[in-house]
Amino acid sequence: MTRRVPASIAHTGVRFRLALCIVCLCIFSMAVPARAQDEPPPAVEAGVQPFLETLPGPLKRYQDDNRSAAEIIEGASGYYGVSPRITLALLEATSGLLSSAQVPDAALERPFGPAGPAGFAAQVDWAVRAVQSGYGPYTRPPTLLFTDGTTITLTLDQAPEGVAVQRFLARGRSQAAWWDATIRFGQAFQRYFDNLLPAERTPAPRAAEGFLRRPWPEGTQVTHLAYFDHTYPTVDTGRRDNNVVVSFLGRSAAQYDGHDGHDYVFPQQPVGTLILAAAEGVAYARTHRGFGVVIVHPGGYETVYWHLDKFSKRFVGRVDSDAGMPVKAGDVIGSSGASGFTSGTPHLHFEVRHNGKVVDPYGWYGPGADPCAAYALCEASRWLWHAELAGEFDFTPPDS
Repeated sequence: MTRRVPASIAHTGVRFRLALCIVCLCIFSMAVPARAQDEPPPAVEAGVQPFLETLPGPLKRYQDDNRSAAEIIEGASGYYGVSPRITLALLEATSGLLSSAQVPDAALERPFGPAGPAGFAAQVDWAVRAVQSGYGPYTRPPTLLFTDGTTITLTLDQAPEGVAVQRFLARGRSQAAWWDATIRFGQAFQRYFDNLLPAERTPAPRAAEGFLRRPWPEGTQVTHLAYFDHTYPTVDTGRRDNNVVVSFLGRSAAQYDGHDGHDYVFPQQPVGTLILAAAEGVAYARTHRGFGVVIVHPGGYETVYWHLDKFSKRFVGRVDSDAGMPVKAGDVIGSSGASGFTSGTPHLHFEVRHNGKVVDPYGWYGPGADPCAAYALCEASRWLWHAELAGEFDFTPPDS
């Protein structure tokens, strides 16, 4: 079983209105008092720690098992592909950890409430994973069950982030407490982020097609073990989606259900094969659920390399930090391994994201439109391997 590591948080934002639609009431944005500070905090995309430094809350100095709160938030947000803005607004909504200088120990031990696991890092991982699961896919509007026995059925006629946040906040709460937390989330998101969510960016130019190089040295023996599931890539939610696996060729004879990337095995050296940057960008080394590297590229693209055995020496002093390392295509970023949640032989999990959504670098060559686009966290795919790789391994477009 593989995982996934947006890791970097270098997105540009556009306006996002979180529609908190309850029964017949819709809240699109909420007016709140102006911030006490003369200047707004730095954009989260420049790093969570600089953002926290400007706020009175305790998270700027808090550590859990020698990891700072910023590292924990960035690691989980990057692993699951959920904007850290949502995570931070939830921390404020449920425990006031951004605005309150003094908070009880319980707020740091279980910031999202008693329904989740103990410990700040465990709670953040649990919360971000739950939010990612809340994006769907849905065959019908979800119904929330509260601790007081009441229920509410959400509308899907709203931003998918709204559904995801509302579903998470219902865990372990009465309907009244859920409503209060939902209101506080809206206020926090407006106050700190002006309702901006960096989920959509300027489309990459057509030249971006074919910008990926092989992520291993030339001549390496490789076996393509598992494929991107176009219906739907939801592996990190911890549940199966529809028990159907469809590869980029429209075929079902592939593994495995919900996979959000491609797995490659190196038979001659399963552990220790050099892993290379597939394109130029800024690389971030992360240790959330194993060793992984996320590289941010122009045009809103990100590539993810997971289950590494070791990081390249270029990341010394930069692991789990805001300090990204510029890399070029072909630069060594680590070596293959089995860190994190894997089963079977060690392998490389390679994943591509565009504008915060997963895409298949092999494109879509099945019948009709790419079914993955029906999932809120997936985008219709196109071929992204460089034309110079044609004839090598499986890097030749099926229609060429």
